[in-house]
Amino acid sequence: MAFGKKKRKGLKTLLLVMVMIVLIGCAGVAGYYFYQNKITSLTKGYEAEIENLQFEAYALKRTVWTSSIAIKAGTVLTTEGMVEGEIKSSLPQSYFLSEEDFGKTLLIDVTPDTPITKSMVFEEIIAKDTREQQLNMILLPSNLGDNQFVDVRIGFPNGEDYIVLTKMKIRGSDLTNNTLWLWMNEKEILTLSSAIVDAYLHKGTKLYTVTYVAPTVQEEALPNYPVNVDVLKVLQSDPNILAEARQGLTDELRKLLDARLNLLTVEDITSVDTGVQKEVNDREIIVDGNTNPADIQEETTTETTTEITKETEEKVTDLQPDTSTEVEGTTDEFY
Repeated sequence: MAFGKKKRKGLKTLLLVMVMIVLIGCAGVAGYYFYQNKITSLTKGYEAEIENLQFEAYALKRTVWTSSIAIKAGTVLTTEGMVEGEIKSSLPQSYFLSEEDFGKTLLIDVTPDTPITKSMVFEEIIAKDTREQQLNMILLPSNLGDNQFVDVRIGFPNGEDYIVLTKMKIRGSDLTNNTLWLWMNEKEILTLSSAIVDAYLHKGTKLYTVTYVAPTVQEEALPNYPVNVDVLKVLQSDPNILAEARQGLTDELRKLLDARLNLLTVEDITSVDTGVQKEVNDREIIVDGNTNPADIQEETTTETTTEITKETEEKVTDLQPDTSTEVEGTTDEFY
C-alpha cells in the first residue's frame, strides 16, 4: 500500500518535470524565433539604410575642375594646371565648370584646389572690328601686370583730366620699355589717336593709366574725353564704326577745351611739362633700378632752363599748331 503511494507520487513528480522541460523548450524555441525575426528585421533595416546612403552618396557625387596653382582674375582658362576630381555636393552638376568652359575668362582670383563654378567665368565677346594695339606713349604704373583692368586718361596742363578709354584689359605688358598691348575697336582706336595728338600738340599733357582695384565688382567708368574736331569728323563718317557709336558725338566740348587751353601762358605750360617729364623719369628709375636720380634731376633742370629761355621768345599762339596739317605726321611718331 505504502509502496503504491510512493510509486504514484514519483510518477507525478516525473510528469511535472517533463511538463516543465517541455514548457522551457517551447519558451526557448519561441524566444529563438523571436530573436531571429528581430535580427532579420534589424538587418533589413540597416541594409535599406546603407542602400539609401549609397544612393545619396552617388547622387551627390560631382565632377569638378580645380587648379593646381593660383590664377588671377582676367586669365583665360586652359587645361594647363587644371585637375579633374570628384566631390560630394548638393549643388547640381550644371553649377560646376565643365570642359566646354575652357577658353572663357575668370571673373575672380582662384586659389589652388578650389572647385571652379560656371559663375566664376564669363565668355568674352570679341567684336568684328577688334584689333590688338601695341602702345608705348602712355605712362604706366610700376606695378602694372597682365590681365589687370585700367582706364586710359589724359591730363591737360590746365588741370583738366578726361577718361579716354575705360576698363581696358591688359593683354600684355613690358614695363622695361613702357609698353602695353590692348584690344580696341575702331572707335577706341580713333579716340586714342586723338588723345595722342593732343598730348603731342599741347606741352605738359600726359596720357596715363589708372588700375581698377576690384574689377569684378567695379563697373566701368564712362569716357568723357572730347575728341579732336578732325578726328570727330572721321568718327562720324567712318563706315567701320557702329551706328550707336556715332550717336552723341559733338564738337562743342572740343571747342570749349581748345578755348581753355589757349588761355594758358608759356610759363604755365613749361611748368607743367617739367612736372610731367619728372614723373616719366621717376618711373623709369623705378623700372630700370639702375638710373641715378640725381643725374636725371640735373639733366631735367638743364633742359627746362633751355626750354624756358626759348619759349619766352615765342608767342603763345605758336604753341597751338594747326591740327589739320600736323595730325598725320604726329600719329606716326607716336606709333
